[in-house]
Amino acid sequence: MAGMKEAFAVLSKGVIVSLNSQKYHEIANFLNVDENFEAFDETVGRLGYRLEGENGYFYLVRDERLSGDELERFISTHKKLIVAVALLKQIYPLVGVGETLTQTHFTAELLKKEDETILQMLRFIGSGSDTKTLIEAFFKLLEKHDLIERVAAEDRDRYKILSSYGYYVKIVESAF
Repeated sequence: MAGMKEAFAVLSKGVIVSLNSQKYHEIANFLNVDENFEAFDETVGRLGYRLEGENGYFYLVRDERLSGDELERFISTHKKLIVAVALLKQIYPLVGVGETLTQTHFTAELLKKEDETILQMLRFIGSGSDTKTLIEAFFKLLEKHDLIERVAAEDRDRYKILSSYGYYVKIVESAF
């Protein structure tokens, strides 16, 4: 079973851990126990951090507010991901945590839209000239940041939406 050391090793990298993730299942379950959550929060509190846990996901935050430069760096570092979440919300406005997303259905829905703004968003996220390559880059980005996870290793089309998706949805909804 995962413990404090394992949780800190992951969370200190800026990873958002979801309860419905296969990859971070043990860490999320560890943090989901009230006593573990409180002990971990107290421990990282000594280092100037706070453990946040809401809606099935966990992450670390600093006790102090971000400076203007730090906020700009956060936005710069995460802008493609924020645009990807906004794009996903454009294609599937009601998609939620735990639902299955397929690359083939996403492609069909995207092509139905015939919206240049959506294609510009996709081009901003990935590089390449063809839609297939851009969509693959879109899915890779969401998977890299643990917002989606393959349903099965051998299935390259179906993904589960992880709880951490909600974190970025809040950012997108507050910005737009």
